[in-house]
Amino acid sequence: LLVVESGQLRALLDEAELGKDRGDALRAAIQHAPQSWGARKGYVDYLLQRGDKTAAIGELRGFLEAYPFRAETWRLLAAQL
Repeated sequence: LLVVESGQLRALLDEAELGKDRGDALRAAIQHAPQSWGARKGYVDYLLQRGDKTAAIGELRGFLEAYPFRAETWRLLAAQL
């Protein structure tokens, strides 16, 4: 869990200080903890901010296949369809 949170913070710092795209760091955070909704939501929000709605929907659907009980995930998916 600490790896995920530190990865997300590093991504935000790199973006703010260096202008570096944070997508790779957010994706790495998901790989360290695929069950983490917070990490997944951060990545989905990033994709939506970039206008990559198709990838965001894919991420949400993939997460829901493994964890179908998350109401917030269903709501976010419904908002994108």
